[in-house]
Amino acid sequence: EALALLPGVTLLDAGAFVRISLRGAPPRMTLVELDGIPHNDPGTGETDLSSIALDRLARMEIDFTPTGGIIRLTSLHPDDLHPKSGSEFSSETGSYGNEQYRVGFNRRWRSVSGSVGARRYYEDGDFRYRVHHRTLGPRINNSLSGIGAEGRMAIPTRLGYFEAGGATDRRNRGVPGLIYSPASPEATLDRKQTATFLRLRVPNGPRTGTLFAYLRKQDLDFVNPEVQFDPSSGNLVRHWPDHTQLESSQKGIGLSLAHNGAAAVRRLSLQYARDDYRGRDLLRNLTSVGVGNGSAWRETRSLEAKGRLAGAGAGLELALEPEVKAMALTSSGAEDGNYLLPTLSVSAGHSTGWGRWLASAGWRRSITAPPFNAVFTQESLFATGNPHLKAERGVGWQAGIGLYRTKGFSAEANLTMSLFSRRISDLIVWRRNGMGKYYPDNLARAKASGIELSATLTPVEPISVSGSYIYLRSLNDTPGDINRGRMTTLTPRHSGTGSILWSGKKGIGKGGGLAIACRWASRRYSTESNLDPISTDGMGLDPFVVWDVSATKGWQSLGFGFKLTAGIDNLFDRQYRLVERSPLPGRTYHIRLTLRHHAS
Repeated sequence: EALALLPGVTLLDAGAFVRISLRGAPPRMTLVELDGIPHNDPGTGETDLSSIALDRLARMEIDFTPTGGIIRLTSLHPDDLHPKSGSEFSSETGSYGNEQYRVGFNRRWRSVSGSVGARRYYEDGDFRYRVHHRTLGPRINNSLSGIGAEGRMAIPTRLGYFEAGGATDRRNRGVPGLIYSPASPEATLDRKQTATFLRLRVPNGPRTGTLFAYLRKQDLDFVNPEVQFDPSSGNLVRHWPDHTQLESSQKGIGLSLAHNGAAAVRRLSLQYARDDYRGRDLLRNLTSVGVGNGSAWRETRSLEAKGRLAGAGAGLELALEPEVKAMALTSSGAEDGNYLLPTLSVSAGHSTGWGRWLASAGWRRSITAPPFNAVFTQESLFATGNPHLKAERGVGWQAGIGLYRTKGFSAEANLTMSLFSRRISDLIVWRRNGMGKYYPDNLARAKASGIELSATLTPVEPISVSGSYIYLRSLNDTPGDINRGRMTTLTPRHSGTGSILWSGKKGIGKGGGLAIACRWASRRYSTESNLDPISTDGMGLDPFVVWDVSATKGWQSLGFGFKLTAGIDNLFDRQYRLVERSPLPGRTYHIRLTLRHHAS
């Protein structure tokens, strides 16, 4: 919910699977790191945020790099949960049988601290949707059940601070029927994820050394029987039978050295990572098509150097941040390569009695390896892979200016404006061949440019109003292509957010809050021609405006803390889609009670 209201951020929520896009870039180009460990799935290249225990995070940082962006998530350190010991329990209920339970404990014994948490969730999310305000149809088998747990421990040693932790998440969900297609009431996707990490921090004054290692594994089991019973009609229906099993693992080791001085910061990091991927949907021997197990792997070696110089002069606060990354990609079947990826950013700020302004600019090169699913998918009735895919190469710049903490007429306002542009070579797009099958292909050249505006106004202290608008012009720029100059698929030209927040600080409203928020987007095209044929009515995604409202009340008594949260999503029951052929629910509600206890 917090990410969805940030300018330039789009959450692609398909129920149990939540992806993220920054400034209209494909989700696979947005790198998501949790405590420095990459969480992008090697099969799709995307990150499922729903599998991360967001309530155990300390902070979220977003780096709007011109080509794709980086989201850095940092977990709560056991010491951050509470300096001594504590526990937490929460229960949530909502529409469509939604139930969630979470419990967490943190303990401190002398200098050793640790925390554990567990969660259980369930949902029977069947609902009805309207296709272009005409036919009313059911979306069935939109169910979900799962459990998850995580834990970590921090131990001081002679060398430094040693940390170890792990997490697991298992969920089984029904695969909903898509618009214009028969429902799959018995199709299921079972996913198991595990992750472990080890980290040693060695501080020495302004110098810090960190050695880390990690291992992440994921197993997928998709089953779609040929004959199924459809509860919405009472009839037996037939589907293309499928039983796909996939296994993937990500492991890596790295070393980083940092020196944080008053005016200069220097960082050097060396990392090795390997992704392994195997399953029945891979091309056998990478070239021929057949039913059987296949495997693929990718190794990444990188050396990265960062610096930051800061100073002041002529009333300005100046900063220069150069960065260079050398990367070597080696993989089975796909193209190998060595890349040099420089980055440079500059900023200048000035503070006055009425506030502060900050101007910044940056330039970056990037590389995104093709996801395994696109390269190795075995040919079927619906799709096929492309073993000849190339890596996506991007270059872009951005520039912005912001006015912060501006005082006037007892009000406070923050205003920002950003311009950005990117060019991508060999952008991966999905097309349809003469037999109607989808296949991935490289678009030789694409370009995107836009402007982003955001503002936050606090007219009186407990009330804050904010809004954002982004204009994005993302085009096919391949010479000789019949669709050159047309918008890339599923990208809105206009989008934005808005919110009104009230926080109670006195009287009966103390410890409470009220939020009204909206998000909106213009039409997105389904085809490269930007035409939606009559014969495929419904292709393309209609414009939408969705409003959500929530209220919170908290209080404390006898060492216990209580928090009650209630909300209504999609307040006006809007029919909309963020993913093609996948409608989202109308108006829903949720109520959550959280209980915390801190030992004395």
